[in-house]
Amino acid sequence: NVNQVLTTTKLYLDLSLTSPELKDELIKKSSKNIIYVINEIRQLSRSLMDPSIGDLGLVDSINDLVENINITRKLHVSLSAASDLEEYLNESQKLMIFRVIQEAMNNTIKYAQATAVQISIKNNRGNLELLIADDGKGFDINTIKKGAGLKNIQNRVYLTGGSLVIDSGPDKGCTIAITFPIKQPI
Repeated sequence: NVNQVLTTTKLYLDLSLTSPELKDELIKKSSKNIIYVINEIRQLSRSLMDPSIGDLGLVDSINDLVENINITRKLHVSLSAASDLEEYLNESQKLMIFRVIQEAMNNTIKYAQATAVQISIKNNRGNLELLIADDGKGFDINTIKKGAGLKNIQNRVYLTGGSLVIDSGPDKGCTIAITFPIKQPI
């Protein structure tokens, strides 16, 4: 997609040199396309890189993701996380939580037309509970085609021995509830 948008942008710019009457409009379209490509590359880079969970820790990594989304002002994301979260999660669990949140945010931004998302992570009697809720347009769970994003979330939860519940409906928003067993802090 990035290549197609860049090719179109080059055509717009070439055409703007030979068509003075369309020049301003074509330059505006080109600028818009370039901004789109920059954001796509940024998003792609983030999804390919391992987050710096080892350096920053899980909560700070999630906060960094939340801040980056909130900067766009297209969506307001809030995070509530237990202060001792890092103590009872291993590295693969931390990465799974981060990736699930990242995937859920991508889906929300692309499809939900939401204005707000609340993320909650807590320890409840030996189980980690991750809740991601948006106020978007929702979808019918029974008729929606599960895309790569939802399948990725399902697979990650399955690998932890956890459970996944998705509650949504037209005009109801979407809530993703994930629970999986964790070691108890000492």
